[in-house]
Amino acid sequence: PLTGGAASSSLGDEYGAMDSGGETMVLPELTLDSGRILQEVVVRYRTWGTLNDARSNGIVVLHALTGNADVESWWGPMLGPGKALDTNRYWVFCANVLGSCYGSTGPTSINPATGKRYGGSFPKVTIRDMVRAQGRVLTNLGISELVCVVGGSMGGMMAMEWPLEVQKPFARSFVSIAACGRHQPWQIGMSEVQRQ
Repeated sequence: PLTGGAASSSLGDEYGAMDSGGETMVLPELTLDSGRILQEVVVRYRTWGTLNDARSNGIVVLHALTGNADVESWWGPMLGPGKALDTNRYWVFCANVLGSCYGSTGPTSINPATGKRYGGSFPKVTIRDMVRAQGRVLTNLGISELVCVVGGSMGGMMAMEWPLEVQKPFARSFVSIAACGRHQPWQIGMSEVQRQ
């Protein structure tokens, strides 16, 4: 068993102090795969770098289940001048997913129809729903084209869905890291056990 100060301190948040900071866009409504329509959908996002005049030098980074829009807190060594996500060349965008506890609409958000928190009534959202919401934010920001869409784990699943769900802005390339197109029954079972 793990006991004592040294062991317990090694089990802390490996990303540091993540928060819900960033910019906010409110989408008037979003139709989910389930057919439910969410109203006043808040999407919290962060950006780094500068958009070019054509608004075509964007890179979308899609976070994992346990991540948030602060790429610096989990892919920090890859973000910055001269790095893979070169902020001298690219405008880097990352949004918190639907259902996130970091500022995007989720179970702790206020349901505009009732004036109360969604709680357990928050609808199930799919990877496709998350992708469509982020695509709409980029369209509303006037982004004309993306250099790349990249993500790991759940973010990698979103990267695989991106070309199917988001036609504008057009993305020239996609990178999916440590992700699969669909889960096998044993993976779904393991995920359910982890949630309980």
